[in-house]
Amino acid sequence: MSSYIDLCKKHNIPYSPNVIGSSGENIAKAILEYFPTFKVVFLGEKFPIVDFYVEIETDDNTYPFLVQVKATTSELTPKKYLRVSVPKGKYVLLHKKPIPTYVGGVHIDSSTLYIVPTVTGKERLTSIAPTCVLSLDNQERMLENIKRIKYDVIAYWDSLKAFEKKKAYKSNLI
Repeated sequence: MSSYIDLCKKHNIPYSPNVIGSSGENIAKAILEYFPTFKVVFLGEKFPIVDFYVEIETDDNTYPFLVQVKATTSELTPKKYLRVSVPKGKYVLLHKKPIPTYVGGVHIDSSTLYIVPTVTGKERLTSIAPTCVLSLDNQERMLENIKRIKYDVIAYWDSLKAFEKKKAYKSNLI
């Protein structure tokens, strides 16, 4: 299947170099919002480290996390990894955020979102393994992976006991 970028090239139709990134953000948002698990807010170009602020609401709490989106029209590797690049400085800053952070790699041609947490001490990211893939072509697998992301985020916040600490916090503004 050809992407619209390939069609533009084939027919010598000019396109903006930003079209891949903005298309990737649109695809990622649509996929994340497909099931009503996540509330997604696009942060725009004004916030250089992440593209989306996302919340998971349960009966008891709201669990936030951040997503940096990288898009590509490149072919997958032989092991089905998605080639994306998060440069050294950006990946380190994303990893340092005191909130769950993820890189979402979008394969434009297949409208597929690959998700990876930024929990390793890496300095950069060059590819994403096909371990957590969200695609409308396989809704059952997509739902399983959305649940995995949900429980990953909730486990992070529960491990910090953040909601208990907030109740006990005494602000100096009062």
